[in-house]
Amino acid sequence: MTRRQFLHTGLLTLGTLGLAACGGTAAPASSAAQSASAAASVAAKPSASPSKLLPIVAGQGATVAVSSPMWMADYLKLYQKHGVDFTLKMVAATATTPALLNKEIDVSISSAAPTLTANLMGNIDQVYIAAYVTQQTVSMHVNPSIKSAADLKGKLVGSDRPGTPTDFNTRQVLNVVGLKPSDVQIVPLGASDVNVKAIMAGQVQAIVMPPPFSFQAEAAGFPMFANAWGKPNLTNGAIALRPRLEELAAALQGFVAALREGAEAFDAQPDVALKVIQQYTKEDNPEIVKKTYEFFTTKVRFDKSLQPSVEGLQAMLDFLGDTTIPAAKNAKPEQFFDTRFIDKLPK
Repeated sequence: MTRRQFLHTGLLTLGTLGLAACGGTAAPASSAAQSASAAASVAAKPSASPSKLLPIVAGQGATVAVSSPMWMADYLKLYQKHGVDFTLKMVAATATTPALLNKEIDVSISSAAPTLTANLMGNIDQVYIAAYVTQQTVSMHVNPSIKSAADLKGKLVGSDRPGTPTDFNTRQVLNVVGLKPSDVQIVPLGASDVNVKAIMAGQVQAIVMPPPFSFQAEAAGFPMFANAWGKPNLTNGAIALRPRLEELAAALQGFVAALREGAEAFDAQPDVALKVIQQYTKEDNPEIVKKTYEFFTTKVRFDKSLQPSVEGLQAMLDFLGDTTIPAAKNAKPEQFFDTRFIDKLPK
């Protein structure tokens, strides 16, 4: 695919998926979260007047709980505290790069696959400026009749298109149980919420999901069969266009500072964190919310250093090189991050 074709496809997708982003699965707008946090006694007092706040618009593709540090910072008004006027938009992963190029968003919150694909196939210079989850968070959930890897052979496994984060996650967990993708029938259905509905409807016999979707599947009677918890993976972080780093420097510095405080607050203020998970994921089962919180405080913890993971990026480069982008085999992880903002944070 040429750079022109890549951008043309992305721009067409943006128009289509931008409408879908306004649907019922979208996270609440930043203003709604700020209104809710105004009543919370834990909210931080802004250090700058609204007229002096620097705008930052972040794009997020799915309401997965791995984004909790960003949500916490929004709910607690930590962005305002650091001089930033923060807005959160729902933007599908396939539409993220066009949105960055058109300056509809300033940063995207994502795992590594879309960013590396845009860089390597479209020559779009995107870099991680911070990362707060550098380990894998997914688990495989199966029909109760599946008891062994042998039982899973030939079965339908819900996933997403080749080269996407969900595809990577699925292949990684299959490897954990000693199976190759060719041993099963991978069905590219879409994002996590679609796959959860598919297994509940009996359309597939297995899915690989992060929290809270993994706990939703478990609660619906689909037990965990295996997991890849803790394996290297740049699961979530903040990405910006390298050519815009100087232009956005002051706002990005405040954004990164608030992001780290959001990760710290997640651990320190469990009652608030539970409210935030419920509000942003729209999960109304308190047990699933509780399990999600416990997962990110015991199984895979948020990395307060915000340092992008070389090992995690290399794992994704290896995956892309073997599946959809041969050029990834010659790329280096350091090409895809810029730590100037986290380097300035207090130690």
